[in-house]
Amino acid sequence: ARMIPGKAVKAFLERPRDDLRRYKRLSDAALRRTALTLPARPPLWKKLLRDQRVLFVAGARLRRLAFWADTGIGKTLLAMALARYFRRAGVARRFLVLVPGNINLAEWESERDLHCPRTSMITLSGSSREKWEAVETGAPLLTVATYAGVVRMTTRKMRATRGRGAGKVKLKLDRALVARLASTFDGLIMDESSADQAVQYRSSLAWRICRQLSRRAACAFAMSGTPFGRDPTPLWAQMYLVDGGESLGPTLGLFRAAFFKTEANYWGGEVHEFRPSMAGTLHRLLAHRSITIEA
Repeated sequence: ARMIPGKAVKAFLERPRDDLRRYKRLSDAALRRTALTLPARPPLWKKLLRDQRVLFVAGARLRRLAFWADTGIGKTLLAMALARYFRRAGVARRFLVLVPGNINLAEWESERDLHCPRTSMITLSGSSREKWEAVETGAPLLTVATYAGVVRMTTRKMRATRGRGAGKVKLKLDRALVARLASTFDGLIMDESSADQAVQYRSSLAWRICRQLSRRAACAFAMSGTPFGRDPTPLWAQMYLVDGGESLGPTLGLFRAAFFKTEANYWGGEVHEFRPSMAGTLHRLLAHRSITIEA
């Protein structure tokens, strides 16, 4: 792999960044005052608890943010409040909400019915053709779909002709279909972004689709209770979809050069091991466009 110069790594680590942890230190009165300075009146404010208000105010101000909030914080209601706010502010009219599985579709419907039943929302099910018909019929504020469902909507089956996989059928992105989807929505919410089949790896079709959606979107949010396990590599892919590399670097190679020790393995590949001494620096950089809330 190409070595990244130490000067480039040093410049990346020392570049000035925001520290959004300051929002967690705001008093309740300061949060309320800040909310009143927003371009539009915050919807559902009275239903939001303190942690949700912290995330709401930061999200409303910045438009592109990752919420690393434990289960029980109420990320679904927070996302609905933000979507309604951005529509009220004239920033975004339609949001695509991506979730890991069908059970999450039902959870979003349940939360909408409980907290804001008048919010227009559809959940996508059935064949890809039926999903496209639902997307292009009407214009609800929220369209909730699974990551896998959106992958099927925007890919074609192709038979590989070269290499070890020759003859096997694989999915290939259809750029026209991805562009068609991106032109329909101006807001993106990636729920449980670190789940299987979600966007924790840049090689996945879901990540490549969301990269195009995020580029076109006026606002984009990632949400997860546990954005990574022992290996923080998945953070890079998720944060890139939020801020285009502002926090953790424009390439995965630069991120690894800064935070990992890399060694060659027996098979001629590379093994990347996170350096524990860099944990504090990683949290500082993450705070540029993410906020962590622990239950």
